[in-house]
Amino acid sequence: MILQLFKLVGITIILLLTQSLVLNHIHFLGYATPLIYVYAVLKVSRFTPRWQQLLFGFFIGWAADTFTDTMGVSAIATTALAMFMTPTLNLFVDADNNDDFVPGTDTMGWSAYARFLFMAVLFHHIIYFLVEAFSFSDWSGMLTSCMASVVFTCALILAIEAAFAKRR
Repeated sequence: MILQLFKLVGITIILLLTQSLVLNHIHFLGYATPLIYVYAVLKVSRFTPRWQQLLFGFFIGWAADTFTDTMGVSAIATTALAMFMTPTLNLFVDADNNDDFVPGTDTMGWSAYARFLFMAVLFHHIIYFLVEAFSFSDWSGMLTSCMASVVFTCALILAIEAAFAKRR
C-alpha cells in the first residue's frame, strides 16, 4: 500500500513536470494539446476512499494550474474526473475484483482499458474546455480542440501503458 502510494506520487511528479515543461508548448495543428496529468488520477486504486480520490484529483489539478497559469480550470476538471472515475470504472470491470485493483492494461486488458480511458479523458476534457472557454461563442473551435486533445492524450497514455505494461 505504501509502495503503491510512493509510486503514484512519483508518477504524478513526472507527469506534472512533463506537462508543464514540454506538453504545454505543443499545439498539434493548432488545436490538440495533450493533458497527460490525468493519467495520475486514472492510476488511483479502485477502492481508495472517495474523499482521498477527490483530494488527490484536486491537488493534481491545482498543481497543474500552478504550473500552467490556468486559474482553477485543471482543478475543476480533475476533481470532477476523480469524482466520477469509480462509477465509470465499474462499467468496465467486475464488482468482485480485489482491493488492490489499479486500472491499467495489465489488469483490465487493452480493449476494456482503452474504452475506460477514452470515456474518462473525454469527460475530463469536456469539462476542461467548457470551463476554459466559459462560453459557447466558438463552440466548433472548442469541440475541435477538445476532440483533438482527447485523441492525442489517449494515444500518449496508451503509449505509456504499452511501454510500462507487465509482460505476460
